Amino acid sequence: MNLFGYTPTVPCGMESGDLFYSQYNPFRSCYEIPSTAIVIKDNKKSEFDTDFIKDVKILSPNKVVQVTFRDGTSEKAICSDEDNFSLEIGISICIAKKILGGTGKYNSVIRKAMKIIENKRKAEEKAEEERKRILKRRQKREAYLKKRELKKREEQIKIQEEAYYRAMKRAENDKKTERNEDEK
Repeated sequence: MNLFGYTPTVPCGMESGDLFYSQYNPFRSCYEIPSTAIVIKDNKKSEFDTDFIKDVKILSPNKVVQVTFRDGTSEKAICSDEDNFSLEIGISICIAKKILGGTGKYNSVIRKAMKIIENKRKAEEKAEEERKRILKRRQKREAYLKKRELKKREEQIKIQEEAYYRAMKRAENDKKTERNEDEK
C-alpha cells in the first residue's frame, strides 16, 4: 500500500520484475499512476483517499505552512514576500510536493513549466517583432513605389510640357514663314 491507500499495480502484460517496467505506455488503462491518489481503470477516474493528511500547521503567520502526512513525512510551503499568503495554496503546494516526491522535484517541475511559459512569451515577442519588421518593410516599399510613381508622373508631365512647347514653337514658326512668304 502506498500513501493514498492503493496497492501499486504493474502495467498490463508486465511482470513486477520486468526491466522495462518504467518504459510502459502511459495511455494503457489498467495501471495506477505511481504515487498519486488517482487510479485509472477503464478510462474512468476513481475516487481517491482524502485521509492521507495527518496535520496542518501554520509555522509562521501569513508565511509558512507545514503539512504532515499519514506516513509520517511532512512538506513545507513558504510564501515569498511579494506574494499574497493563501492557506489553500500552501496546502496544495505541500500536497504537490508529496506527490512529486519532494521539494527538489517540485521545484524542477515548476522551473520547467516557467521555462515553457517564458519560451512561449519569447516566441510571441519574436513573432511580433517579425510582424513589425515585415510591416515596416511593406510600408517602406509602398512609400518607394509611391515616390517612383510620382517621379514618373512628373517626368510624363515634363515630356508633355516639352512637346506642347515645341508644337507651339513650330506653329509660331510656321505662321512666321507664311507671313514672310505672303510678303514676298
